[in-house]
Amino acid sequence: MTGGLVLGAIIGASLGLIQGDLLEDLSFGLVIGLAIGAGFEGRGQLMQYRPGAIRRVILIAGLFLVLILVSFEFIDDISNTNLKTILLLATAGAFLLFVLALGWSIAGLDELQRRIQTEAIAIGFDFSAVTMLTVGLLSQVGVQQPNWVYDGLPMTICWGIGKLWLIWKYR
Repeated sequence: MTGGLVLGAIIGASLGLIQGDLLEDLSFGLVIGLAIGAGFEGRGQLMQYRPGAIRRVILIAGLFLVLILVSFEFIDDISNTNLKTILLLATAGAFLLFVLALGWSIAGLDELQRRIQTEAIAIGFDFSAVTMLTVGLLSQVGVQQPNWVYDGLPMTICWGIGKLWLIWKYR
């Protein structure tokens, strides 16, 4: 359930930043996350992570989410360039910690679960590469380019979809 809420919060915050209505889209994302979490509730744990690994990933993801929301919301209001740089580097650092926490969590899985995660990451990477290539090619005909901060969103969504499909495949 917690994983679904975190996924929903990430999706909602991303949509809110893109569309400009953060509160409404964050609420929408949390509802979607609750539905995802409820769908997996009671089916047992899909992956057998080390104790505390999920808590670490969720806390660091929450830190990253808060920092990126603060960055996007207040960066224009900050006049000091050094403070802006520190805030943005702290956000990038939180994302690096998130990636490392995911790696540590995956390293603690058994062989089949590591294979599922690795294949899911490959699916997310591949679909994101196709998405970015398509958007880049469309720029040649005048389609407006998105802010590249949002690159991680399709990758994360495709990784999650790939993971769910692979869990079903290997069940």
